[in-house]
Amino acid sequence: MKMLKIAALTLAGALPLLPAIATAQDDGVTTIKFSRSAYTVFGEGNALEFTVVKDGPAEVQILWAAGATAPNIAGNGDGRAATVGKDFVKASGSLFFFADDTEKTFTVETIADEEVGEPPEMFMVGLAFSPFDTHGNKRVEFASYYANQAVGVILDY
Repeated sequence: MKMLKIAALTLAGALPLLPAIATAQDDGVTTIKFSRSAYTVFGEGNALEFTVVKDGPAEVQILWAAGATAPNIAGNGDGRAATVGKDFVKASGSLFFFADDTEKTFTVETIADEEVGEPPEMFMVGLAFSPFDTHGNKRVEFASYYANQAVGVILDY
């Protein structure tokens, strides 16, 4: 998307001497998303690493949280929602992206339990940012409708 930048010549704060000239300028939209929609860890008790990707020039602070249980996304009945405090540690934090940063990671700890051979367990992780922050006068948005959500999958194999 292009925005118009208006420029005019003035003399010591007086009225413009020349009419305004419109020039095209890129609006600098920055998009945020998870690098993928699902992340898998093999073995309970291991940390699950999530990657957030920024594409664009804005500086932005992204908040993340893991703690909601995920619905059965396996589709065939062989998965279940992970339980906070039993299967994974409820966690949250923030990632600050400077203008040149493109990728940041964070981890969510999983918890080893005594159950053997259990089906995959899933939990949700979400992203947010303040739409009221000016982000250096640059627009920031999620890359798509679901780009601010990911699923953590714990495999007990």
